[in-house]
Amino acid sequence: MTNRQMNKPFRQKTWFLILCGFLLSLTAFLIILPVASKYYLSKWLIDNGADKAVIEHVRINPFTGKAGLQGVTVQIGGATVLADADITVDIAMLQLFGKRAVVQSSILKGISLDIELYKDGRMRFGSYTTSPAPPASPAATEQSQPQHSLWSFSANHIEMADSTVRFTMPDLHLTLKVDHASLTKFTTAPGDKSGAFTLSGTINGAPVTVDLQTLRITPEIVAKGDVHVADFALNNLSAFLQPTLRPFTGSASVDGKTMFRMTDTGDIFVDYNGMLSVDRGHIAGRSFSVKGAPVRWEKGKIHFSMTEKEGIKVDVNGRLTGKDIGVDIPDPVIKVRGPAVDINGEVKVTIDDTVKVDATTGLALKKPTFSMPPLSAGMKSLVWQGKNRRIHFSSGTKNTPIAVTVEGQLIAEQPTFADQDPEIRLATKSERISWNGAISYEAEMGKRPQSAVKTLGKLTGKGLVISLADSLHYTQKSLTNSGRINVDFGPKIPLQLQLDTTIAGKDISFNLKGAGLTIHQQSIDITNKGKISLKKNLTVQGTGSLKANGLTINSTKQKSPLADLKQFTIEAVQAPGGSTITIGKATADDLAIQVDGSMPLAVSVPNITVHDLHSTDLKTYTIARVTAQTPIITAKKNNAKLTGLNSLEIRHLAADSAGRISIDRINFDDLFFLGTSQKTGGNICTIGGAALSKIDWNSKSGLRGDSLSFSDLFCTLVREKDGGLVLAKRLAAMRDPAAGKSTKKKTSQDPKTEAPPIALAKVTLRGKNAIHFEDHTLEVPFTSNLGIKTLQIEGLDSKKPDKPASLRMMGTLEKRAPLKITGTIAPFLQELALKLHISLKNYPLSHLSAYTVQAVGVALASGSMRLTSDISLKKRQLDMKNEVVLQQLKTSTISKELAKKLDNKLPVPLDSALAMLRDRKDTITLNVPLSGPIDKLSVGISDILITALGKAIVPAASGYLVYALGPYGALAWVGMEVGSRILEVRLPPVVFKPGDDGLPEKSEDYFKRLAKILQDKPEVDFRLCPKVSAWEADPDRTKKDEKKNDKPIQLSDRDRNRLMELGQKRAQNVKEHLVEQYGCDKDRLLICTTRIEKDASAKPRVDIRM
Repeated sequence: MTNRQMNKPFRQKTWFLILCGFLLSLTAFLIILPVASKYYLSKWLIDNGADKAVIEHVRINPFTGKAGLQGVTVQIGGATVLADADITVDIAMLQLFGKRAVVQSSILKGISLDIELYKDGRMRFGSYTTSPAPPASPAATEQSQPQHSLWSFSANHIEMADSTVRFTMPDLHLTLKVDHASLTKFTTAPGDKSGAFTLSGTINGAPVTVDLQTLRITPEIVAKGDVHVADFALNNLSAFLQPTLRPFTGSASVDGKTMFRMTDTGDIFVDYNGMLSVDRGHIAGRSFSVKGAPVRWEKGKIHFSMTEKEGIKVDVNGRLTGKDIGVDIPDPVIKVRGPAVDINGEVKVTIDDTVKVDATTGLALKKPTFSMPPLSAGMKSLVWQGKNRRIHFSSGTKNTPIAVTVEGQLIAEQPTFADQDPEIRLATKSERISWNGAISYEAEMGKRPQSAVKTLGKLTGKGLVISLADSLHYTQKSLTNSGRINVDFGPKIPLQLQLDTTIAGKDISFNLKGAGLTIHQQSIDITNKGKISLKKNLTVQGTGSLKANGLTINSTKQKSPLADLKQFTIEAVQAPGGSTITIGKATADDLAIQVDGSMPLAVSVPNITVHDLHSTDLKTYTIARVTAQTPIITAKKNNAKLTGLNSLEIRHLAADSAGRISIDRINFDDLFFLGTSQKTGGNICTIGGAALSKIDWNSKSGLRGDSLSFSDLFCTLVREKDGGLVLAKRLAAMRDPAAGKSTKKKTSQDPKTEAPPIALAKVTLRGKNAIHFEDHTLEVPFTSNLGIKTLQIEGLDSKKPDKPASLRMMGTLEKRAPLKITGTIAPFLQELALKLHISLKNYPLSHLSAYTVQAVGVALASGSMRLTSDISLKKRQLDMKNEVVLQQLKTSTISKELAKKLDNKLPVPLDSALAMLRDRKDTITLNVPLSGPIDKLSVGISDILITALGKAIVPAASGYLVYALGPYGALAWVGMEVGSRILEVRLPPVVFKPGDDGLPEKSEDYFKRLAKILQDKPEVDFRLCPKVSAWEADPDRTKKDEKKNDKPIQLSDRDRNRLMELGQKRAQNVKEHLVEQYGCDKDRLLICTTRIEKDASAKPRVDIRM
């Protein structure tokens, strides 16, 4: 260096000039920097997407790294994303050269900022937009690729006041108005670096307070901290949640700790601990819809996730209360309504193509309703509780079933259920139903819809009521069902039922409206274990038993119960499989049946037992034995016993569904009729035993049997003094006349139904059999005893009424007279037909004394009778040929007082008349044929005897009788004893004076006898037939003159009319006299047309005919 250079002035030295230049450059830089920064920042904002960028002032201190922007306005797409903002930033300037914006501190006031997340993953902050995330590929995970460096933003501390932030992403728009906010340690740089954020303001108009201890936005959006939101409108999220949820409306409030995370693929995860409420909410998807106003969740935890793969999941643990809840499922159409809901516990919900709910909660519902047309249900309240409580629900799809599983204790108050199907019309209700156990229900709705119900636990019910259309009304006071039940059913699936239960019920009532029946059961207990399938053929497998107490059946057609049963028991039910079933024993105790009508009856059976009921196809059934002990039928009117048995037994019974019944044998013993028991006296009839074998019944062929046998028959028939039979009187005492009239009126309108056919190959009577008869209408009572050794009838068949059955009977009368009857009988013809031969030997005539005393005033002291009779009855016409042989007959006369009382009318003493008839062997033989309509005949042994005597004695002693008794005595006797209903008998006439209609003198005795006949024989009428003589037309002409004149009298019309009136007047006078003087019935005195006789010997008279 030269001295010249060293001696230069200071300002001319190089280093000084460089320093000055540097200082000048620095000064210029500092002066130009704000302007350049303003220009650069504006250009940078425009280069990064801004349409317009205005910065009024820029303050920069490069030495401190602080900068300030005033009046910043940025517009993008016509929208202002920053407007007149004041920003003070402490920036790490050197980081900008690494595309890293680092804010050490910043104060933002009056900021209006837009944040937008694009579908490709880019995010825009104001005008700055991040680069899209590269697509993921397998190669990227194996080999790192060189990447261009991206801008990142970091903020150590940012404060914001009186600002607005608008966040936008596809289908989501949120506007946040910030009263005050702070952001610390926030960055967009890669890596798990989280900041903190506090905020107070509003979001879409809803007040919000946020204190997030964790916040990041890349590569995932994560926010965690305390959140308070009041009345946020859920429809702000509706577009974002479509199409998964639509609609998504209501207002929500939040107060608790939350964590929100959204991945770069759009999956959302939310955790929440605190309070959540939704008012007037409506959330719906493709397969469900839920409404509620309000719904409140408190003191619980919520986890929510919505992912593309798994759909929506909700896990809730706490207490949820709600009002006016509504759940709708479109296919099938299901509607659930709950005015009040209280759920306390954990609930897990998954929403994808289906809705799944899994809850272990306590549940309380008030007035919930369920509808799945035509089904509907409801109740006053529903409570779910218990340690093991659980509810699982799946709404199902076309390929998966609707499924519901419930475990725990469920209590329903006043539940109702209805099926409005027109073919079913089912309605049920109950006071209370309680279930403790598990229930599951599945319903598949595909091409083969079917449903399955499974239960395991204990069901109790109170006040159950079931109505089925107009045909059934069912009530039950209490019901308990414990065990397992599985049911599978569907329109195209046969019903299948699996049972392992014990059922107990009390106070059960059935009202069968169509049948007019009401059935009441005091209690019933059933145990069963097995399977039932209703396929083409019913199949059963398992075991069971039944015990029922207090059964009562009432009918609307009668006041008293139709039937009562104290107890019914079924033991040892076995079903090994298929259609085979066996019941070892069934017992009915104290059965009582009431039968109203003209003779109200009560049937009581202390015990009925069925042994070994068996079926192999559930269509045909066999029973080894049925027994009934001491059945009795009692008349309700006077509480007298009509009939009864000691025991009844049915062996080897078989029946089928077509109505065919076959029985190997029916036995009964000790039958009594109209008495107290078989062993005590006073019975009308008793039978020691009977057996009916090889019985077959069906609706077409009727009843058919091989044989019916009786043994030890004993009957007592008593005719009292008034003529009535004790049998008829005792039966009459059992009748209710009023009921009989009403029954007659009703049945008279009913169409007549033919009796079912009946056929018996053989009917027999064996053993010691007797019929005792007493007749107390006679002055001396008549008694008779018929002992029957054998009685046999063969070939009874109502389908062949023209074919007669054979009859054979052997016995004895009065223990000494052999009796034999043989022949045929056709009982099923419309008119009874028979043809019999009767043989009676050695009958003691003294037994007929009671009748001969009554008839002829003479007792038969001794002698015997032999009777041979051939009887034919056809079309109500009776023909009898009787041969009566009287041997060694002796008579004795009764007392005069008795003779006068009986008013005998014999023409001569009986001994005198019989003497004319005896042969050398002291034998009288009489042949007496009888014929005529059956309804006009009264035939018996006494009738035959008296008729035979009359016909034999009168011819033999006619001269004597006419001489001794005058013109009417003998004829009156024959008429009384022979003429009754056999033929029309002419009694002696009442003879009048010529031309006179006055009654003849001394005729009172005859009129008195006529009145007596009418009194004794109420079935007899008198015909009063007037006869007049032609010569009565000329009163001056005598009969003697008429005899001399050969020419008959010619009567004029006037004379004829006068004679006709004269005859009618005479008959009328006779009738009036009998009516007025003796009280005879005028309707039994019939007047004939007057007859004019021209015979000179004719007498003016009135003939009397019976």
